[in-house]
Amino acid sequence: MVHHWPAIQNGLPLDIQGVGRPGDEQTVLSLAAQMEKISGWLTRRAPLKVPA
Repeated sequence: MVHHWPAIQNGLPLDIQGVGRPGDEQTVLSLAAQMEKISGWLTRRAPLKVPA
């Protein structure tokens, strides 16, 4: 139900917290990398604005 989350509708990033077993950072980092890849945020750039 994304329509209840205004931040997502406005194109703002959504934060998540990944938690894993002690010593299993590889799993958490792998999940984070997958989330980055599917979210499309890796290719987005802020618009450049030149002061007037």
